[in-house]
Amino acid sequence: MFTTLLFILALLPLSLLPYSLFASIAGIVLLLFIVTYDCFHRRHPFTVLLMAACRFMVYLIVSLGLKGTLEVYPLLAGSIQFIYIVFLSLVARYENRRKEPFPFPLIPYLLSAISLIDGVLLTILVHPLWFIAGLGGFSLTLLGQRYIRGD
Repeated sequence: MFTTLLFILALLPLSLLPYSLFASIAGIVLLLFIVTYDCFHRRHPFTVLLMAACRFMVYLIVSLGLKGTLEVYPLLAGSIQFIYIVFLSLVARYENRRKEPFPFPLIPYLLSAISLIDGVLLTILVHPLWFIAGLGGFSLTLLGQRYIRGD
């Protein structure tokens, strides 16, 4: 429920975007995905697809909010992240089912790599300096997981 309240607050800035109606509708779809995931993630194996769809929706919201259409590059980046999140989620579920965890803390690095993948994609599609942002996000996420576990 707390997640839902936070997300409703996050929907408010979408009203400031040039194509706020499209972004708001996509934001509501994302909210529904999040709530559904929260309700079923421990009980249903296909919720890894919902988690990945949540990540994909971020790109969709940006594209719809800024352009009013589904642009190719955000869809490409979102699709790559979708596949990565499915992979990450399956690895995490596999590790949780093992009697002993992996000898190396793999999941924190995989979670941190989400930012790095964004940085690489933006480097290819926009400007090389975006790699620094991706590397920064990777490093800060990894550092933050010392205090707040992400796996």
